[in-house]
Amino acid sequence: MDLTSKYVGKSSKFNPNLRFLEKEIKNYRVLALQGGTRSGKTYGAIHFIIRSIERYSGQTISMARETFPALRGSVMKDFFTEMKEIDLYTAKDHNKTYNEYHYKGNDVEFFSIDDEQKVRGRKRDLVFINEANEISLEVWRQLILRTTSKIIIDYNPSMPDSYIYDEVLPRNDCAHIVTTYKDNPHLPHAQVAEIELLRDTDPDYFSVFGLGQRGTNRIRIYVHYKVMDTGWPAWFDEESYGLDFGFNSPSCLMHCGVRDNGNFWKEELYEPGLNTPQLIDRLGNIIQNRNIPIYCDSAAPEKINDLNNAGFNAMAADKSVKDGIDFVQSRPLFIHADSVNTLKEIKKYQWKVVKLTGLKLDEPVKFDDHAMDGGRYGSYSHYRLQGFTVRSSSNR
Repeated sequence: MDLTSKYVGKSSKFNPNLRFLEKEIKNYRVLALQGGTRSGKTYGAIHFIIRSIERYSGQTISMARETFPALRGSVMKDFFTEMKEIDLYTAKDHNKTYNEYHYKGNDVEFFSIDDEQKVRGRKRDLVFINEANEISLEVWRQLILRTTSKIIIDYNPSMPDSYIYDEVLPRNDCAHIVTTYKDNPHLPHAQVAEIELLRDTDPDYFSVFGLGQRGTNRIRIYVHYKVMDTGWPAWFDEESYGLDFGFNSPSCLMHCGVRDNGNFWKEELYEPGLNTPQLIDRLGNIIQNRNIPIYCDSAAPEKINDLNNAGFNAMAADKSVKDGIDFVQSRPLFIHADSVNTLKEIKKYQWKVVKLTGLKLDEPVKFDDHAMDGGRYGSYSHYRLQGFTVRSSSNR
């Protein structure tokens, strides 16, 4: 049942996702938080769980996501940050080996969906599935079969088709709401402006990521990549870095390697609010070999000059967007599993589409693309500017 009108748009200082969970948890088994980017979905679910373990004891609560790096960088980080801020965290209750936290007789566990033993493991009273659109129908069924009481999911509806629409929302015991960035009073003005810019540049994209509405059949740019959590190469035929400058938006440094005709990307830095001295300090801790070239956003020549004065081998990137994308698409692409923000961006990195005709343009939507730009800078610029020939394993 869609309860959006009951909770969204009301005059309240509270997150509507949290109010929805507080009020409806007793009435429904499944509670679904659908929404656009920065709408406070995950925040609401985490705060609800913290309130629950404060009020009650004897609960087993699971929080899950597709991969552990993604879980660690989102739900786990937010949960423990909030527990510390409200002075409820004690180190002795945190079992970091098994990723569990014990509080007032409650067991809170964190696991990734790719851990089959956990998915098919012990029963729990409540499960929170973060970014539930990333998991399969089979995994969903396994999780709910082992959950005795309540199920909370959150998701961004970027996919046109999903088991969520067919199997979850139609259930009689499921209630859901749709929230947007407008429901998040703590969102910085710069991020609000960035989201609202999509209204004019790409209305379809704004519909999904701004207004939280179900996606249409669009064309994702990179679909050929593979995520690597083991077997990352110890060396590469060629190495470079790609750096996308930011301040209100994140500064992003991508380590780009080439091995056996494949491109390898690893996110080394993804952080907003860095001025140039702070950025130089971060890079100094990350980049050990100062001879490796750093291909930077050419729109900031003064920052490139500052990096060179600090001893880095920085230069302007080749910013031919379409040619760079074609190059990345032309070779196998491997992304390190710890690159949480990169993996989040790549799933929604799409071509612009003319709304009236459905015509795909040879231009990507400019939104949350810091890692995509950094990766392209590092891989394509190094290929173009250095003119290297990739060696194969047969002649190495």
